[in-house]
Amino acid sequence: MTRRRRTIVAALVASVILVGCVFGAIAAVQYAAFAATFVRADGTVLVFQGERFEFTGANNYYLGHKPESTVVALLDDADEAGLTVIRTWGFQDYGDTDGAGVAPGDFEGIWYQSWDDTAGAPVVNTGATGLEKLDFVIAEAAARDIKLVIPFTNNWNAYGGMDQYVQWAGLNEHSAFYTDERIRSWYKEWVATLLNRTNSITGVQYKDDPTILAWELANEPSCTGSGTLADGECDTATITEWADEMSRHVKSIDRIHLLGVGDEGFFCGDEDTWTLTHEFGASGHGAGFGENCGNGVDTVALASLRNIDVMSMHLYPDHWQTSTDWGTGWIEKHAEAAAAIGKPVYLGEFGVMDASTRAETYATWLATVRDAGVDGALFWMLASDQEDGTPYPDYDGFTVYCPSEACAVVGNHAATLVGAR
Repeated sequence: MTRRRRTIVAALVASVILVGCVFGAIAAVQYAAFAATFVRADGTVLVFQGERFEFTGANNYYLGHKPESTVVALLDDADEAGLTVIRTWGFQDYGDTDGAGVAPGDFEGIWYQSWDDTAGAPVVNTGATGLEKLDFVIAEAAARDIKLVIPFTNNWNAYGGMDQYVQWAGLNEHSAFYTDERIRSWYKEWVATLLNRTNSITGVQYKDDPTILAWELANEPSCTGSGTLADGECDTATITEWADEMSRHVKSIDRIHLLGVGDEGFFCGDEDTWTLTHEFGASGHGAGFGENCGNGVDTVALASLRNIDVMSMHLYPDHWQTSTDWGTGWIEKHAEAAAAIGKPVYLGEFGVMDASTRAETYATWLATVRDAGVDGALFWMLASDQEDGTPYPDYDGFTVYCPSEACAVVGNHAATLVGAR
């Protein structure tokens, strides 16, 4: 090659490199602008458009299968109360290989996944009786500037969940959800389906929609199930290894949204670390409850995973047979643990059954959330009017309606937060 040709080739290569750098820089700027529309983790806090982001809201499990008027009523009540986040299910699994399912109800004809004998695998319902229902929830939440937290599956058999996957595989132990290769692949396919879905109303893919505040790997993953199936062999390593693999899978598709495990926040330590037992006394379930590696959950190990952005905790003194003061300590202990690993933390569910003390208890806990630096809190659960105009029944004893004293406490707290609307 002559010197002149070498010069020409060098110039062409330099031009290609320059063009690539320019387009790369443009792409980087565009991505940064796109990412800025999402809530992100920055050390131990959440940020949105360069500012600290805190949130208060509620859970609701029925949005994905109720008529549109019921969805609108619930979101209108949340909006009027000043709630900024709703946590709702991203799963409705129906039907196993025998034609029956583990869920106690049939979701009123609405289902997201069901077994297909021909395919030899679960299939997805993308239409009007399936994921278009979730499309509507997301679109209506976006219209009110309400963000959503969405778990991919349920530890419990309500709405199918993990035990439905196990039955689909023809197995009989809850732990198989975490360990069976077929089930792990089905779960990954479901996750990919949701992340890559284009909303039929907004035209936005779920993985690109800032209306979704965070995904959760599961609602309350645990070695213990609903009792439909035997628990099987399972420990903290089982769930942590599963969460590691699945969080890597989620982030391979959607690296922008926040991702939590969705666990109840149980700690794993020896008796010397049982600070709640030492300070407030033993739970009715025994000394060390919530701190002794129970149910296979190690919340610190889970939140420390590279692809998990936020630590999760739930709080139910009635079910856990602890005191409300114990609950205050629970919030503080999680704030300390999250700070130690450099991650944000949120209270994904909380509730008390005594309606006469509920507002006072929520005020105390929410003040602790604020003072301890916890990034968000979502009570269980908000309900509103059904399509016939009657209130949705209080099936579990925790239901809050707006307006009410408890709703006002949460709404007033929401108004004090950084990033409040």
